[in-house]
Amino acid sequence: MKIDKEILSEKNYAGSRLILIEDKKLDELQVELSSLQHEINPILDILNEKYYTVIDPIYQEVQKLNEEVKAKKFVIGELTNKFKKEIETIEATEQKAMLVKNKMQPIILKSIEGQLGEFEIARHTEVKEGKIYVEVFDEIEEKVKALRASKIKKGE
Repeated sequence: MKIDKEILSEKNYAGSRLILIEDKKLDELQVELSSLQHEINPILDILNEKYYTVIDPIYQEVQKLNEEVKAKKFVIGELTNKFKKEIETIEATEQKAMLVKNKMQPIILKSIEGQLGEFEIARHTEVKEGKIYVEVFDEIEEKVKALRASKIKKGE
């Protein structure tokens, strides 16, 4: 390929150039593309006037808020890194506590066996003055309370 020296001279060449493509099928497709563009131009004008002018400020506000969130997350990250050792200690202790609770559960269930009424259910344990208690709920009473509450709501 030979490029004319005049085209490549410093006064005429900006680092890029255009090459003409002559193809009938390509020309037909370009005409079709132009007609499609003419179809949507009125719609774009309406959107520019009535949609984008409203939505753009909202997007700008969201972008500002996202920047604020990013800055706050950075501060959180810095603090988390500062207290990483303490947080890891807490997490390890919580895991140990969960293992102890898992060991306690079958013992508690065995201890209350035979003490629950027909419609009673043990929900959770409480520790008061160093002693362990199991809070027991009557399922029927719970359903009655729920029905009464729903009737009161419907009546309002």
